Amino acid sequence: MIIVKEIIATDYAQKMSSLFVEHWQENEKHLSDSKPAPMVEAYKSLEQSGYLVAFGAFHDDEMIGYCIAFVLPHLHYGFMYGNHDVLFLKKDYRAGSTGLKLINRVTKKCKELGAKFMLWHSKPGTTMDLLLIKTGAKLEETVYMKEF
Repeated sequence: MIIVKEIIATDYAQKMSSLFVEHWQENEKHLSDSKPAPMVEAYKSLEQSGYLVAFGAFHDDEMIGYCIAFVLPHLHYGFMYGNHDVLFLKKDYRAGSTGLKLINRVTKKCKELGAKFMLWHSKPGTTMDLLLIKTGAKLEETVYMKEF
């Protein structure tokens, strides 16, 4: 049975490390030749300030996915908003509704913490785009990246 539950991300950093590598290999290898090395102290600081939201997906005791977001004050308008940091689910578990559950649980928690809206980042043409549309999210802007 698969469960999705709120977690303290830094408590699960070790369990997430192999998933981070899978995520990097699948989606972010173009960003760095090195495997990911999350800044655990920065995440811990965000957790302690109440700005970090994290949920994990588990099949029995195995962590199979995660979703992390920030709830931050908008520096131009003063209200709080949610901003997706990372979402990953092992390939073998993507056929069901677990990814959508992670998205919905993170969104709900951000709203409970006072977020006025939620920002999600998605690579064009991916399953993530379809999932976000199912949640009622709309395309707000396009992000471009230029490497140096």
